[in-house]
Amino acid sequence: MIKDKRILITGGRGFIGSALAKRLAPNNDVVCFDISTGNDILDKRRVASAVIGSQIVIHTAARVGVGEVLADTIATLQVNYTGTANVLQSALDNTTQLKRVLCFSTSEIFGVGADKVAEHGTPIFPDATDPRWCYALSKLAAEHLALGYYKQYGLPITIVRPFNVFGEGRTGNHALLHFIKNALNGEDLVVYGDGSQVRAWCHIDDFCDAIIGMLDTDKAIGKAFNIGNPVNVITVKDLAEGVIQLCQSSSKVVFKPLPFTDIDIRIPDITLARSVLAFSPKVGLEEGLRRTIEWVKNNV
Repeated sequence: MIKDKRILITGGRGFIGSALAKRLAPNNDVVCFDISTGNDILDKRRVASAVIGSQIVIHTAARVGVGEVLADTIATLQVNYTGTANVLQSALDNTTQLKRVLCFSTSEIFGVGADKVAEHGTPIFPDATDPRWCYALSKLAAEHLALGYYKQYGLPITIVRPFNVFGEGRTGNHALLHFIKNALNGEDLVVYGDGSQVRAWCHIDDFCDAIIGMLDTDKAIGKAFNIGNPVNVITVKDLAEGVIQLCQSSSKVVFKPLPFTDIDIRIPDITLARSVLAFSPKVGLEEGLRRTIEWVKNNV
């Protein structure tokens, strides 16, 4: 159990950052650093000031979402790579009390096909000139930088790669949230492509369990973990139809051409997380969807 620690969470007002803050705050001194509070991950001085005195740094801050990425690839690369560099250097300058720096990467580093992919899976990007992949590339480069700080300076680094995390509290431009809101409003659910894309969905409660497990054991230092739920596997089309059914909605699924390169399949192999963290996701897809739908009804 993580207790009596000063924990800095960058991107602390995001979906995952805020969920972690809620889990960790009752027994720790949690500080959230987020651009929406006037703090910029590209401002070295502010990052350094926030890191001082922290025993744990959880770096979730990033520019995310395909639309946001395509709209500004330069900002994506700067925030995701240079922002991480600022956090790592600030952490290195304040190593007296530091116990862990947990850096968030992405499942997208594995490219278009990640079928039960393990941590050592080979990143493959179909077109190096396609700006769709600058997010994944920025995260992959940041991984190498973080692990470089571990190998060269002994910084206690752990890498996490989330695989489609969902649940209560998710807002913003997110496909599942759009499905639920449209179904509740009796509007069409838009699926891009033919809907055969496969995803494995991990509920936020299970995901936070994995993160806390990483912080709770030194065996996680120097490792990268794929975190998701390989049981909750479904196509995008079937997910949309399932949401309509659970919402008892009259909505229809409509198909539109893909406006960008998509990922065909994304399912993690979590063998490493099971063995090192005793990670065992518990929330099934239907239960997680029901809980998420109820939250959307009451809060969005």
